[in-house]
Amino acid sequence: EVDFWIIPIIQGFVQIEELVVNYSESSDDDKSSPETPPQESTCVDDVHPTFLVALISRRSRHRAGMRYKRRGVDKNGNVANYVETEQLIHVHNHTLSFIQTRGSVPVFWSQVGYRYNPRPRLDKSK
Repeated sequence: EVDFWIIPIIQGFVQIEELVVNYSESSDDDKSSPETPPQESTCVDDVHPTFLVALISRRSRHRAGMRYKRRGVDKNGNVANYVETEQLIHVHNHTLSFIQTRGSVPVFWSQVGYRYNPRPRLDKSK
């Protein structure tokens, strides 16, 4: 069995942070001034909720490459440099998720060099 030696990895980024929102009903002028130093904030869960925020970006293993060297889509429908980014927020017993995707324009095309001239060339008409 070689499964013991296989380590699953992702090509991407993961970061998880805990945030505490400190806010009050007083105006910004009441918070601090040169004469009155800012007050120490205390964290009470009912008044200042704690949020768990996660950011996860996963890059596809299909058609990965440098931004200007990989373009378009392949015959299997995989676009170049496809990345899915998910933002997760967990507060109390609720979890919110927002997913963004990006990748190359999903058509068969190519471009010589790193500039916008000459214009991109469509490789297939269908």
